[in-house]
Amino acid sequence: MRWGARSVLILLAAITLLAVPATASAKKKHKKPASPPVTVVTNAQSATTANQAITVTASCPSGLLAVGGGFRAPPTFDGSSFNGVYFIYESRRASVGSWQVSAVRQDSGGSFPVTVSVDCRSARLSAKKKPSNKASAAKKKKKRRLTITEVSATGSAASNTEGSATATCPPNTQALGGGFSSSPTPSLGGSTAFPFFEQSYRTAPGAWTSAFFNIGTPTRTVTSYAYCAARLKITDSVGTATLPGSTSSTIGGATAVSAACPPRRALLGGGFKLPSAAPGSAFAIINTSQPVGGTWQVTALNDSTSPGTIESHGYCA
Repeated sequence: MRWGARSVLILLAAITLLAVPATASAKKKHKKPASPPVTVVTNAQSATTANQAITVTASCPSGLLAVGGGFRAPPTFDGSSFNGVYFIYESRRASVGSWQVSAVRQDSGGSFPVTVSVDCRSARLSAKKKPSNKASAAKKKKKRRLTITEVSATGSAASNTEGSATATCPPNTQALGGGFSSSPTPSLGGSTAFPFFEQSYRTAPGAWTSAFFNIGTPTRTVTSYAYCAARLKITDSVGTATLPGSTSSTIGGATAVSAACPPRRALLGGGFKLPSAAPGSAFAIINTSQPVGGTWQVTALNDSTSPGTIESHGYCA
């Protein structure tokens, strides 16, 4: 078979194209590093008598950090009235690997639990690329450890007024989560005195605010906790729901659900924002603020005829 000059040129051009390295656009794209998965652990406990205060703690598996947590304490009903209800007055980190929730029970209508959730993840931070040598590897490994710094702030409220506190993270850190507590212990006996918690969420990248309305006497304090960390890109996912007013025959209730986290990101925890309990507004009793299927869910009931809006805040990294 004879090759003409034109055939030889075409063959040489094809060989040259095959030898050219792949262009930048054809190279394999590097995905963003995935966050370590978050493991949710729950624990439940019931109060057995009216005006009983309980503290329930959920603990992470060994070696994991508590990065968030929440609770679920749905009430029981007798027709259109509450038969048993918990008032939550604490939800916060109890240690580096646990979360605790405190509640006081009103009424004595059977057994119903307070369920605590703790969100657990490893202290490993995702690496974008591998180090070039062993010395660099050891140094990078140390830097890729998640360190959580807890800060707090305290406020107070006199009888039938609102109180709030905002915990602020150190410079160059962000709040990956937070919590709240109140003192003294509420009373639902002969002398009724308890807090309606209205909010506990991240009001700025480096701040966590908790607020409540103080029912009865004495003056009550609120402590807001922020759990702060560096080298995490944390995003806030918000869900809202309308809280209808209650009537003589129905109790208004609603659930707000945050959106799921973006791909390759995990839900660290969440918080809530309810209406301010001012005269003429909704009077929301929160009973749920917890992770459900990769979203953060907040549920409240309305002890007022006025409607309002509730918010669920989920934090992804």
